[in-house]
Formats: sequence, structure tokens, C-alpha cells
Amino acid sequence: MTAELLAGNLKGQAPEDFGFTKTDKLADEIAIAWGDAKAYWAAFQRQLDRLDADDTATSVTRELWVVPLLRSLG
Repeated sequence: MTAELLAGNLKGQAPEDFGFTKTDKLADEIAIAWGDAKAYWAAFQRQLDRLDADDTATSVTRELWVVPLLRSLG
């Protein structure tokens, strides 16, 4: 099964299974999503550094990390 997974032969591994066209490179789409996630995380961390010590960061976490990340994942 591992060999089939690495070869991309298992059901659910094609670009079309993720809503992309057959010609889209899945590895490229993964790299883009990873880059976006890292950017959201960096912005979130910068904002955390600016908060008062008694701030629970609930709104910042939701607005700058959770919502953008979930939106990018669809």
C-alpha cells in the first residue's frame, strides 16, 4: 500500500479529487497552500507579540490564524 501511495495510484490522489484540473500539479498546489499557511502564522505571531499580557488573544487567533487557514483549505 505504501508503494501505491508513493506512486500516486490510490483513489483520491489525483488533482481532480481536490477540485483542480487534470493538468494542475498537485505538488505545486500543496506548496502554495503551505506558503499561505506560513504567512498566516507569521502575521498571527507578529500580532501576538503586540498584545498586552492579560489579553487572551481569542479574537486575534480567530481573525488572523483560524479563519484565514480554514478559508484557504476550503
